[in-house]
Amino acid sequence: MTMLLPMASTQNYRWVILLIATLSQAAACFFVQGIGAISVYIQADMALSAFQIGVLVSAAQLVPLVGLLVAGELLDRFSERLVVGVLQLPTSR
Repeated sequence: MTMLLPMASTQNYRWVILLIATLSQAAACFFVQGIGAISVYIQADMALSAFQIGVLVSAAQLVPLVGLLVAGELLDRFSERLVVGVLQLPTSR
């Protein structure tokens, strides 16, 4: 049984989803780009070499990229609700 939403409510829902998506993307960018900005302090505090800092910054950008490729493949093969629901299970304890 589906419930039809009024047009105004549907429009507001779209803006809320856009806001949530924008905020989550901004948070992800702050993480990836923030490592580069504080890498001098991380290097000093953890006694890391320049190579290790470079690997850390690269890994922070590479790991999400690989994850997006895997998620995209799963979304192409299965329904979006199933993939998102299953991927949320390990994180919601």
